[in-house]
Parts: sequence; C-alpha cells; structure tokens
Amino acid sequence: MKERFHKYEMKLYTMSNSTDTVMAKQNLVNIFNVEIKCEYELEVVDLLKERNRAMVDNILTTPTLVASYGTKKRHIIGDFSNLVYELAEMKK
Repeated sequence: MKERFHKYEMKLYTMSNSTDTVMAKQNLVNIFNVEIKCEYELEVVDLLKERNRAMVDNILTTPTLVASYGTKKRHIIGDFSNLVYELAEMKK
C-alpha cells in the first residue's frame, strides 16, 4: 500500500510586523527551503488585526507556530531553535 503524502500546514501567530515577526518568518522559510526541503503552507496571523484567531488555536504568547502534519498538531513557541526536531517528531 502506498504511503499517503502530507505537507506541513502552519500558522505563525504574531503581534504586528515587528522585527521579531520578520525574523521568525524568514527563519521558517529558510528551515523549510534549506534544511527540511519539503512542501509546506504558511499563514501569518497578526493578532493585533485578528484577535479572535488566538482563541481558535489557544494562543497565549507570540511568536507561536501551530504546525500540523496529517492529523498531528504541535504548538511551538519562541525562537524555533528546536523546529527541525519538532517537525521530524510529527512524522513518526
């Protein structure tokens, strides 16, 4: 039986277009394009503009990345220094 292909679906929750937000987004794109080299979808959610979206995924702080792979979901908070490990664990 052929294994079903999934792609990472991510939401990056931020507060405005601050330097930290820009760096977080650049780090994510770099990790996916250089280190992981896989297909992904990234939505950036500015909680100053869309406050109600924080309740959908229980966001308590920013930056927070909500990553989904198939039926698995993880909340990753902060500088994403363990992001490659966290995403690899989702595939298991």
